[in-house]
Amino acid sequence: MLKRLNQNIKTVPFGTLIESISGGATPLIAKEEQYCDSGIKFLRIQNIKETGFDFSDVKYITEEVHENLLKRSQLSCNDLLMTITGRIGTCTVVDSTCLPANINQHIVRIRLVDGIDSNFAAAYLNSKLGNLLSNRGVTGTTRIALDYESIKKIPFPIIDNPKQIELVENLEEQFAKINEKIKKADSIIDELVPEISNSLCIKLPTHLNELCFAVLRKTIFENATHRLDPKCYSNKYERIRKAIEDSPYRKYKLSDLILDIKGGEWGKAPEEAYEQFEKCLVLRATEIDNNYNISIDEEKAQFRAIDNKKISSMDVETGDIIIEKSGGSKDQPVGRVIIVDSLEYQGCPIVYSNFLSKIKVNRDLVDPYYLFAYLRFIYSIGLTEVMQNQTNGIRNLIMDEFLNQTIIVPDNNAEIGRLVYDMKEKSKKLRNVAEQEWQAAKAQFEKELLGE
Repeated sequence: MLKRLNQNIKTVPFGTLIESISGGATPLIAKEEQYCDSGIKFLRIQNIKETGFDFSDVKYITEEVHENLLKRSQLSCNDLLMTITGRIGTCTVVDSTCLPANINQHIVRIRLVDGIDSNFAAAYLNSKLGNLLSNRGVTGTTRIALDYESIKKIPFPIIDNPKQIELVENLEEQFAKINEKIKKADSIIDELVPEISNSLCIKLPTHLNELCFAVLRKTIFENATHRLDPKCYSNKYERIRKAIEDSPYRKYKLSDLILDIKGGEWGKAPEEAYEQFEKCLVLRATEIDNNYNISIDEEKAQFRAIDNKKISSMDVETGDIIIEKSGGSKDQPVGRVIIVDSLEYQGCPIVYSNFLSKIKVNRDLVDPYYLFAYLRFIYSIGLTEVMQNQTNGIRNLIMDEFLNQTIIVPDNNAEIGRLVYDMKEKSKKLRNVAEQEWQAAKAQFEKELLGE
């Protein structure tokens, strides 16, 4: 491939086009005062995608850390970012939506000389050709990495600026079309909320964001169990509960619809040898994406050694529902759910961590996909938020309250469940098509670059 590049176009070492290069660092996790809830984004590998930034799991650092400890790695518009460990060589370009921001030690910030378009550089380095050339310089065995000198040695094509911009615009035009498919895939699942609400005859309050903490009536003390939380008795949540209770369909407590509930297991480091242990992919909250799918990123996947007895006890089957019971964040309460649709990943069994719990659905009473959609619906309208408490910055689902919630089960729940299944499959296929088209667009960029 390098031969093709050299035959068709002049190249120079990338380092000759770099004005400056700098990496970040990670503030000590134990020093919580170095982090905050908003403001200056602290970017990690999971936030860097070749199609832009993913801020769904972004952390923030304080102004003091940004201006002192990480002063050298502050970001500006048009900076080229490259991952140098794990998913090596993934690049994206900083724009105004990202700022202010900084990076950790697994990412480098590259500022290019005049005449080299940052978006062109990112597109080239993200191409199959650029990625292969980047990975020639990796070092290490158990923890591979790309150092600065290797980055500087990457052969880089020299073409005039107008041609760079033309190639980037063509690629961006293709991505805009592909992105529409991705948005459509996401919206398919979002359509479940009105579908479920309408099918269950739940007349939700018009102003779901209305909060009223002022009135603490006598009923609080009459009905409270083991805590007094004014949010639980606000007008918003009382009206949602009443809307559910007023539905004309059959109702159960969630605990009556399940056969079993099991906590998860974190296990041991996989590189150590253990008898009667098996290497497994352990699902965590980070594998629950914003569309309630199991989303496994090869870079972030956690493989652990799990005792065979624990694996047997967890007994993961397709159609089981996994609940996020601990973790969360300021803007993301715990209680998200996913439904198991695959039992292994890269030949390893799939299990789940101790921050998650799994429920096995009684299929004689309710369709698993219907129950998944119903619990997702309940989370989306905010009712799950009052089933949690918080200690030391970690949110915990109060399982007694979660299991005691009312579940509406219409006679056609299996039909609704089938609709949910079909919508999830449609979303998955659309995402697969979008990914194939993106790879084809990158291949076309490479051909145009080489003049083929």
